[in-house]
Amino acid sequence: MSDYAATADSNKVKYMAMLPKEDYDTLVGACDVGLIFLDHRFTIPNFPSRLLSYMQAKLPVLAVTDANTDVGRIIEAGKFGWWCESDDVSKFVDVMGKVMGADLSIGQNGFEYMKEHYNAKTVSKQILAEVQKG
Repeated sequence: MSDYAATADSNKVKYMAMLPKEDYDTLVGACDVGLIFLDHRFTIPNFPSRLLSYMQAKLPVLAVTDANTDVGRIIEAGKFGWWCESDDVSKFVDVMGKVMGADLSIGQNGFEYMKEHYNAKTVSKQILAEVQKG
């Protein structure tokens, strides 16, 4: 548990070491915006699986990540959220202003993006193409 979580007002922060999938899905369904935070020092591309949970729940997504992951570019291309690099504080403040005034129904765009790009047929074609490249 982080020092902050241990000392914070218990009404504002709750640390959970583990959450069953059903409870996680219920929690996501109660949210307005999905959050993804990755340290700017990451050098290996990372694709957090929670992005798919957010897309399935039709949540807009705020991603604050390193430059090596393509999660932010996907979110922006699909028009279902916002992205900035996690070491750019002024851009983060700017993006938060956009989130606070946004039409949250853009989360539907993420759901549509997921259905088009992350279905079994599309993904299997991509895998086969990579295998055939050898």
